[in-house]
Parts: sequence; structure tokens; C-alpha cells
Amino acid sequence: MKFVAENVINIKVKYIFHATWAYAQDTKHSGFKNYNSNQMCMYNAIIETVDRTVKEINEDSSNPNKITFIIPSGTAIQNGRASSLGDIFCGSDGYHLNALGKYTAACTWLEMITGKAAVGNSYKPSDITTQQVRIAQQAAHNAVLCPDRVTSW
Repeated sequence: MKFVAENVINIKVKYIFHATWAYAQDTKHSGFKNYNSNQMCMYNAIIETVDRTVKEINEDSSNPNKITFIIPSGTAIQNGRASSLGDIFCGSDGYHLNALGKYTAACTWLEMITGKAAVGNSYKPSDITTQQVRIAQQAAHNAVLCPDRVTSW
């Protein structure tokens, strides 16, 4: 933030914080052990850390720059996992998003930045199904509405 503030040309710049996703339950990533190899434990840790970090930054009186909003991509992914689709949002490594995961995260960014609902958006990547598009859009929309809570389907 300090670097941006010192180098930005647009004085109306807004700072946003991207809240990332938990690993797939079957990931082999060594860091997953830090969360007892439990996806919901990792998700909750991410939510708590993001909320605490944003609060600390925004309450720091020595920092004139504040985070305007959080993009809850991690909640959108977790919402999708709670749907009939299950835990299919990451690639084979279990932590990078696949096409469906990327689309879900992109829908979240779309809503947060533009204020326009992703639900009903006509864009459909060729490598995901119509049902997956519908669920991804709803998962993102629900995350925007309730960024710290996983949707029950």
C-alpha cells in the first residue's frame, strides 16, 4: 500500500483485499497440515486472518490509506463446494483453481467491482457446463451477500 500510495497517479485509487480460498480436501500440499488437513479449518483461518488484517490496516492512524472492500473469492469457492458440485474447484494439485474455480472467483470480482450481479450473466466459458455456470454465479453472489459464511444449498 505504501508503494502504491507513493507512485499512484490516480488520487482516487481504491485498495481492495482478495480473500483467497482453502485448499481442496484431497490436496497433497505440505502446508495443509497447518490446518490439520481440514478444509473448513483452513477456510475459517483465512476468514479470521483477512478480517483481522483489514481491521488492523484500516484502524492504523499512521496509515492514511484504507482498504475499501474485501473480495470474498474464498467464500465463493467454499459456497460452490457446498453445492451439488462438491469439491471440484481446484486443479490436480489441490490448491490452484481450475477453470470452474477461476470462473467462480471472476464472478465474485465482477460483482464486487461493478456492483452488477453475476447471476444471469450470459458469459459461459466453453470448458464448464451450464449447470456449473449457474452454481458458480450463485456461489459468487451469495459470497458477496454473506462474505464470512458458507451458503447452505
